[in-house]
Amino acid sequence: MKEIIERIELYEKKSEHDIATEFREFLPKEGEDIPLELKAEIMAFNFVENYPNKDTGWDTYFGPMVVYPNGDEYPSIKHLTPEILDYWSKRIKETKNPLIQARYNGLIWDFSKLILGKKPDYNIGLQYITNLLDTVERRICNHNIELKTKIKRALQLSISLNSEELIERAKHVTLNLEDEIGVNDKAGLWGFSFDMLIEEKKISLTGDEENRIINTLEKRFNELTSENELNPWNAEASAKRLATYYRKKGENDKVKELILRLGKSYEAYEKNGNAMQISSWLQHIHKIYLNYGLNEEANEVLVRLRELGPKVNEELKPVSSSFEIPKDELEDFVNFFIEDDKNLIFHKILQNFLPKKDEVKERVFELAKVSPLTFLIPTNIQDYKGRVVATIGSIEDDIDGNIIHQLSQNLSFQSIFLRNVFSRIISDKILNTNDFISFLENSVVFEESRLTIIKRGIQAYFEDDLIVAVHILIPQIEEAIRNLVELLGGVVLKKSRGGGFQLKTFDDILRNEIIKEILGEDTQLYLRVLFTDQRGWNLRNNVCHGMSEIGTFSYQSVERILHVLIILGTIVRKEETTNR
Repeated sequence: MKEIIERIELYEKKSEHDIATEFREFLPKEGEDIPLELKAEIMAFNFVENYPNKDTGWDTYFGPMVVYPNGDEYPSIKHLTPEILDYWSKRIKETKNPLIQARYNGLIWDFSKLILGKKPDYNIGLQYITNLLDTVERRICNHNIELKTKIKRALQLSISLNSEELIERAKHVTLNLEDEIGVNDKAGLWGFSFDMLIEEKKISLTGDEENRIINTLEKRFNELTSENELNPWNAEASAKRLATYYRKKGENDKVKELILRLGKSYEAYEKNGNAMQISSWLQHIHKIYLNYGLNEEANEVLVRLRELGPKVNEELKPVSSSFEIPKDELEDFVNFFIEDDKNLIFHKILQNFLPKKDEVKERVFELAKVSPLTFLIPTNIQDYKGRVVATIGSIEDDIDGNIIHQLSQNLSFQSIFLRNVFSRIISDKILNTNDFISFLENSVVFEESRLTIIKRGIQAYFEDDLIVAVHILIPQIEEAIRNLVELLGGVVLKKSRGGGFQLKTFDDILRNEIIKEILGEDTQLYLRVLFTDQRGWNLRNNVCHGMSEIGTFSYQSVERILHVLIILGTIVRKEETTNR
């Protein structure tokens, strides 16, 4: 131990992780006890600073290096003891290396209240800041990003402790660090002076210091939008900061000029991309223009996106997979639904093809473990003309979107089985149009006059006229669900621009708490995915707005519509429940 302590003391550049690795060389053989001193050293340098994940519940700056699937952490706060903190205190006095001093002081500052039950001494915080500033000034760390992390911590803590002397020193160290390590093609290593100093109200900047930061950002933006160094993504990192600054100064003309130049830089980069990439860049530009109130320019981008759509579709490559279903197993599955009691057939179809939200959510997390990268990258959903109609974010940012997308895929897969059930029912003449109407006619959501229309739609399905079936049945389902909301005292109207009233959108109706209360959360989500959510099948909107191509009018679509009719057919008055 003494040998390694003396060796690391002399390091001019080193990361904490490297120091921990050197200490690990002295670990005893398996089964032997680890000396407290060695355990304290390894833990000290394995903790991760600026820990981003709050799931530990520690509420500390430092966190574990790794969290295992079973929830175990390493290093864990559970293994810290007063003796380990005492050891770190002793080591602070022995070492002269500011990187090592900063780590010990930082851990004591961070963990004292949790381990010792009392706040750390104020002077430990001041020493910690000083150690960090010394580390950054001497550039002791292996990587520049580590220096950035440490100066940010030093500045934040200086403000927290209200030390004007250390705030002033941290300010100068920050400015000098960015001047030295900032390189145009590494956006993570510049711009932090703006973030930490100009955006922080508690820091006082001179006019020269403020101009120094802004002039540097403007210079980078000019270089990154030039032909020689064209990099619109890094230019955007500069532009967003400058736009924030100009807005606060009331210089809106500068904001517009800046954002338009940024848009032009993305356009200039198009020669390096294919249609799919260009479409993605244009969507990004469109969002930026809207964020800065450039609505006219945003509309021009939409025109370009529409024109680009067919080319995007041409570049898409189909991805297929195959599986086998043993014939006897499929027959057994279908036979399960065949009953003498026709009501029982309807109820079996209802229950066995109704998706369960919790099961879908569980499946999403299972898939995320198998293919984590897939769920970290946003997914665009395009219509048949190549237009992006919805975006699904990462599993962390958009769990609802991922559930809807997975549920939509599940419905497509299950349609194979639903098709076989209905095919058998039709071929063996087990059910007919009148059987459906008999099942629906006692439901409180269907008016008698509407049943005549619905009957024509169901008959069209039995006659394989799927286009007619879809166009007739979807509006009748929408009307039936509106009836349900009104029957239970809900509101289906909203004020129109002309001064009168108009019907709420179908999606607004489906989001009504009455739907959730009566039909359940599973059915509510199912209906939205099927009819109104662009991340799902969106049948109602696509059909009624004329956006459906011929493939929409399929057995897969109509049989799901029939499934919804069956669900609505079960909504009867209490006195009729027994017979149903």
